[in-house]
Amino acid sequence: MHEKSFWRRIPANDYAIPQGETISDLTAELLSCVGSPDPELRDELALPILSFWLHRGLYSPDQLRDMITQLTTNLRAGLGEAEGDSAFLRSFSALFLAEMVNYDNKHPFLEKSEILDLLNKALVYLSAENDMRGYEPTKGWVHPTAHTADLLMVLACNRHLGAPELKKILEGIASKLIHADTGIYLYNEDERLVMAVIAVLRRNLLGLDFLENWLNGFVHPEGTNWKDAHLSEQGQRAFYNVKTFLRSFYILLDKIENPPAIKNEVSAILKRVLGDLTPQYE
Repeated sequence: MHEKSFWRRIPANDYAIPQGETISDLTAELLSCVGSPDPELRDELALPILSFWLHRGLYSPDQLRDMITQLTTNLRAGLGEAEGDSAFLRSFSALFLAEMVNYDNKHPFLEKSEILDLLNKALVYLSAENDMRGYEPTKGWVHPTAHTADLLMVLACNRHLGAPELKKILEGIASKLIHADTGIYLYNEDERLVMAVIAVLRRNLLGLDFLENWLNGFVHPEGTNWKDAHLSEQGQRAFYNVKTFLRSFYILLDKIENPPAIKNEVSAILKRVLGDLTPQYE
């Protein structure tokens, strides 16, 4: 394993492959660093170097596929733990997968079956990830929900996804929020999830009836309501996370450039849904 001083020299030298090294060997080592609890090694060296080499076009399609296989396998490492260092591997694997899908969106190399498989694995991971941490003072960003939202956002932009898959993304996000009862999202996870939703809406493939039913589902989750949420901390946390997400959705939908064609209609539904969730203020 190379020391951090070795990796620091790569950005300093315009990301050139050091003499005597091969990109395949260095990539294998960098992929292992993606899960490091050392924030500099993980977030300031491994991810930027891999991303730069990716967008410089240094990897063949077969190499990229091998990387995707490893990264999607990483999503299952320690999955279900509420906290622990394995979350770094899962979360930052999701983040680099987002970079790879973004690359595929611009330089197509993945088949439809591969993108759909990746989508399904991303949605399984979103649902099963129990770590709700954002930032740790000594270990840096954990942020699994935000990183998975980034992955879903670029997947929503992919040419291979149609209306059925876009619906799955929205349903997965709603389910995550409705069941997010072990903590409160403090580090802009709501906004990252909103941007994934907006990416879905920008495809202009979903009808307003579906979207209205989807938004109504936040008011009556799984056929119930939130009137007893205050009776438990778990219920109140989930209710808080849902309201925060919907408020951010309402604000960002109004602010973003290149809004979806049905922006005004969705905004009106959102306003009504927020009113239904907070009737005491009407």
